Amino acid sequence: MKESFRFKSGWYYLFFVAVMIGSLFIPILAATVAVESGGNHESGLGIALVILLVWVALAGVGGWLLGAVPSSYEADESAVTFRILFLTTRVSYADIKSMEITREFQKAFIRGDIPHYEEQLHFTLHDGTEHWLQARLDLDTDEIARHPEKTEEQFEKGKLCQLHRYIESHRKGES
Repeated sequence: MKESFRFKSGWYYLFFVAVMIGSLFIPILAATVAVESGGNHESGLGIALVILLVWVALAGVGGWLLGAVPSSYEADESAVTFRILFLTTRVSYADIKSMEITREFQKAFIRGDIPHYEEQLHFTLHDGTEHWLQARLDLDTDEIARHPEKTEEQFEKGKLCQLHRYIESHRKGES
C-alpha cells in the first residue's frame, strides 16, 4: 500500500510572520549597502536589488514547502515507511504499542485559507517514541450536505484511515 499526500506545517503562519518582520529590514539593509558603497550608487542599488530578490525567492520557496509539505507512506507486510520532506522513518508493526487516528476541523486562519478537516495518525512505539502523520481530508461536501449521516463514511475514505486499517489487519495477523 502506497500513498502520497501533502499537509500544511504548524510552522507555516510563524514563517510568514518572520518573513514580514524580516521584510521591514530590507529597505534599511539596502540603504546601508548604498551608503557603504560610497559614491557608486548604481552598484549599491544593484547589491540591494540582489538581496531583495534572494529574500523573495527564499520566502517563496519556504512558504510553498511549509504550506504543502510533500509526504508519503509505503506499507508492506511487516513495516511502514514514512517520508516527510527529506526525512525517512521506518516503523515495524511489531514495534507499535498503540495507534490512534483523530480528525480535527481546521478553521480559516488567514484570508485565502479554506476551512477543512485534517486527520492525524499517532503511533506510540514500545520504547516510548512517538510518530505522527497528518493529511488533509478531501471530503465530498455536497454529499455530506445532502446526507449528513454519511459523514463517518466519508471520514473512513481518508488516506491515513486506510493506512490505520491496513496496519491493524497486519498486526492482528502477527498475534
